[in-house]
Amino acid sequence: MRWGRLSTGLILAAMSGVTFGHAWTIEQARWWWVGSMTLLAAVLFILSAMYQEPGRMEIARPVPGGRPRNLGSAAPLLGQMLLQRAMITRQDLDRALALQKGSNQRLGEVLVDMELLTHADLAEVLEEQLAERDEGLVWR
Repeated sequence: MRWGRLSTGLILAAMSGVTFGHAWTIEQARWWWVGSMTLLAAVLFILSAMYQEPGRMEIARPVPGGRPRNLGSAAPLLGQMLLQRAMITRQDLDRALALQKGSNQRLGEVLVDMELLTHADLAEVLEEQLAERDEGLVWR
């Protein structure tokens, strides 16, 4: 839901009520038209706030105590990609994951620090991972 459009619609709905009240007291037809158009705009804003375009991505919001959820297509994990390309062994991956838990580093940084990957190799695999994740998504 788009909260900006919803709040705009609700404000316009309140304004149309005031306009209709004004039109009722002074009995002028032009104020009825202004109130009607304001109410129509309010309804359109409220309906557009509730409409979700097909294929449109929502922004991932941080989850307290956790990581943001991925609302796009699932990207293959870096460790899986490196294993598939035989760039590291399963034992190397397990060691790197154990080292990563005790630090604030990303897995790729740990693997480079362990001298199992070069920066160029890591950049190449991350670029492929990004391309696979973004494939088929509509960005707006």
